Amino acid sequence: MESEILFESKYNKCCLSFQFRKVIIGACVIIPNEYKETPFDLTYDEWIDTQLMIEKAKSYLDEKYNPDGYNIGWNIGKIAGQECKHVHLHIIPRYKDEPYAGKGIRHWIKKSNNKYLHENEISKSITRPIIFSLAAISGGGKTAITNYLCNELDNAEAIYFDDYEYDKQPENIRKWVDEGCNMNEWDLTKFEDVLNKKLENGKLNYIILDYPFAYQHNQIAKYIDLAFFIDTPLDIALTRRIIRDSDKQNKADIINGLKQYVNISREYFKIPEKTRNMKTDSDIIIDGSFSIKKIAEKIIFNLNKIDNVININQC
Repeated sequence: MESEILFESKYNKCCLSFQFRKVIIGACVIIPNEYKETPFDLTYDEWIDTQLMIEKAKSYLDEKYNPDGYNIGWNIGKIAGQECKHVHLHIIPRYKDEPYAGKGIRHWIKKSNNKYLHENEISKSITRPIIFSLAAISGGGKTAITNYLCNELDNAEAIYFDDYEYDKQPENIRKWVDEGCNMNEWDLTKFEDVLNKKLENGKLNYIILDYPFAYQHNQIAKYIDLAFFIDTPLDIALTRRIIRDSDKQNKADIINGLKQYVNISREYFKIPEKTRNMKTDSDIIIDGSFSIKKIAEKIIFNLNKIDNVININQC
C-alpha cells in the first residue's frame, strides 16, 4: 500500500493512504509495528496506543481537510474484506458533498440482497447482563476492585461471597485445603438465588461476583462470562490485610497475627493457588501489584471487548 507516514510511536504508525486519494481525501491507516493479523491479537498497550493515534489523526485531518464526518474500522478476515494479513485500522474522512454522503458501512452490508441464507442458524444475541468474577488470594484486593468497578461501570451491581452464611461448607478450612479444596463441597444456593434475582432485574449491564472459585464450582460456573484472577504478591496481600484490620486490632493482636502467618497460615493464605487450576482456569490474569485504578482499567478494557461483540450481534 502506497502511503506516507504521518506519526509513529513505539507500537504503531499512522499513514496517509495514496491508494484512494482520488476518491477520498485524507484516508489514513493505523498499522501496528509488530506483525498482528487481527485486532484481537493486539496487546493492551497496542490498543491504548491505537486510541492515541486515532486522536492524533483526527486532529491532523480536522486541521488540514476539515471533513464533515468519519468512518473508522477494521476488515477482519477474507469474508469481511481483509486483503492484507497485517491488521490495519482505516480512518476515512467523509464529506457532505460526496455522492454517498449520509451512508455508512452498514448501508452496504445490511442491504436485503446480502441477507444471510441460513437465518435459522443465527444464534440469539446476548440480552442479559455480562457476569464476571474476581478471584484473588486473601488480601488480594478483589473487594476494593469490585467496589471501584461498581462506581465506574454503568448499571453494575456486585454480589459478595463473604456476605452469606452457607448451609453446607467445609467445617475445617485447613483440612479442606490439605485435601485439595473441592469447591463443590460448598452449597452456594444462597449465592445463586441472589444472582438470579439480579438477573430478573432487567436493567443491569454488569453483575460482578466478588467470588473466590472462578469456574471451579459447578453451581456458579454456568453463569460466568469472564473470570479474572488478581495475581497479588503475598507481601502486598499481607500488608493490605494489616491495613484493613488496623482499626479493629491493637498492636499485640497484629504481632500475634503475623507470627501465626509465618508459622501456620502462610499456605492457607493463598488458597486459590492451591486449588485445581484456579489461576490458570481463569480467563484473564492481572498483576495485583498494580493500583486499584490500573487493575480496574484493565478489567474494563477486556469487558469492552465483550460489549463490542454483543453490540455487533444486536445491530
